[in-house]
Amino acid sequence: MWNDPEFDETLREQMHQLADQETPSKLCRDQILTELSRADSAKQQGNGSNKIATLQPFHMQGGFRMRRLSKIAIAVVACLMFTGTAYAAGLLNGVIKTSHAAYDYVSYDKLPQAEKQAGLQVRAPKELPGGFTFAGINLTAIADTDEDGNEMHKRNGLDLTYTDQSGHKLFLSTEPAADAGQAGDDKDFYQEKKEVCGCTLYYTKSELLYLPPKEHPTAEEQKRAQEDPAFSINYGTDKRETVFASDVWFTYEGVRYSLLDMEQELSAKQMFSLAEKIVRP
Repeated sequence: MWNDPEFDETLREQMHQLADQETPSKLCRDQILTELSRADSAKQQGNGSNKIATLQPFHMQGGFRMRRLSKIAIAVVACLMFTGTAYAAGLLNGVIKTSHAAYDYVSYDKLPQAEKQAGLQVRAPKELPGGFTFAGINLTAIADTDEDGNEMHKRNGLDLTYTDQSGHKLFLSTEPAADAGQAGDDKDFYQEKKEVCGCTLYYTKSELLYLPPKEHPTAEEQKRAQEDPAFSINYGTDKRETVFASDVWFTYEGVRYSLLDMEQELSAKQMFSLAEKIVRP
């Protein structure tokens, strides 16, 4: 059986270089902006405190995966967290994040190399409590966007995936902390919090309703999205479905961290325990 990690890494890098020559299509981008416009219209029909997210889960093009999320939404999806930066609502419409579909690195020993590429030093242990072990690293490119789709505040990040023996995955997303800082101690953005070594950990459990691009939410769902910070409406899937997610996020030593459990098998206490391992390994 073939087993040459060094060759595998070299082959993976060459494949990524080929993929880097491709970019998301104009059609893909236009579809995203259309959904953003639609969600903005829904917001304007309400009271201005919109919780309708405009997520396009995974647009695959040229070996890349692409996500978009309204900055106003509480939705926490995959490796992209609600960043909570203190920009004025309406000035920035969302965040766009791209990465290769496959891991850039599958060896934990390559973390320093990934950090160098991203220009970021992160606290990312090889193992997390509960039997979760390192599985791979994705280099990410992140940018804030305005209502016209213009990108600004471009930055690089690292996403790490951890798995246990059953295949349960946890996602650790990291990026430079915005100069404006976190969104303050607003209870709308979390259900629980905990202080660890002078760092505040925030826990959120969210319910995410996914809809196909042409399907509209019911009046009841729209009302709930306006009133319930833990519920969001997202577009881009092939069929209607509901996904639950739990997340702990925090800023530590100039880096924004988000630890996400999409399977929601872990309690708030367990999620805090995992995050503490990052803050004080």
